[in-house]
This record gives sequence, C-alpha cells and structure tokens, in this order.
Amino acid sequence: MKKLILLMSTLFLFAQQKMVVVTSPIWVKPSVIKITGIGEGVIPPNAVSKAQAQALARRAAIVDAYRSLAEKMYGIRLSAKDKVKDLILQHTEIRSSVSGVIQGAIIDEESFKNGIYKVVLRVELDPCIWANYLHAPSLYQCNIKNK
Repeated sequence: MKKLILLMSTLFLFAQQKMVVVTSPIWVKPSVIKITGIGEGVIPPNAVSKAQAQALARRAAIVDAYRSLAEKMYGIRLSAKDKVKDLILQHTEIRSSVSGVIQGAIIDEESFKNGIYKVVLRVELDPCIWANYLHAPSLYQCNIKNK
C-alpha cells in the first residue's frame, strides 16, 4: 500500500510538472536590427536625354528611400494648422519633417518601370549601439557606458 501511494504521488508530481505553462515571454536580444526604406522617383519632364532622365529618377528614388529610413529610425516631426471661421473649417495645413544621419545603407533592389524608378534601401544596426545612440541602453539590456 505504501508503495502504491508513493508511486501515485510521484506520478502526480511528474504530471503536474509536465502541465506547467510558461506565461511570461522569453525575450531574445536580436543580433542585428534590419530596417528597410522604399523610395520612388519619377522621370523629370525637362530632362535632356533618356539617360539623364533615368539617372535623375534613380537619384530621386534613393533620396526618397533615405527619407523613408530616417522616418523609421528617428520618427517624424509633424506640425498642423487649422483655420476655422464661424465654426466652419476653412483650411488645414500639415507639415512633416525628418532629420537624422544614416550611414552604411545598402541598395537591396532597384527597378525602372513605366517612368518610375524604385529603390529599396536596407541598413543593419547593432541593437546595443543603436539603443545607446537613442540614449536608451536599457531598451536592449545593453551594458554600454557613455564616454
């Protein structure tokens, strides 16, 4: 009888251990943060040649992709104005701006179709260095000290 009770209690404990559910997420620090930006450029109507038009559209697409990357990395500053007269909205003006430094971006894809040049830029960041740059080293549990 004692052996039966011991066996039953052992099985009960073992069964309870198997049924434990982990409710807290297991967080794994990424080794690299990959951010992509897509840009598009249109052929200018006053281009001298087809080659110049395509080169200018490509450059516009690259700059637009950098803007897209900066928006994702640094955020966007918005300002808005509304003009109301007699409780009726007359005019709305919204302006956006972004500012930042991006180094080491790589062109992943580029295409030219129907007068539109498309570029996909990618930048890879070390999460600890990036978090330290943003003055948030605890974001990725980094142990980087400011000099």
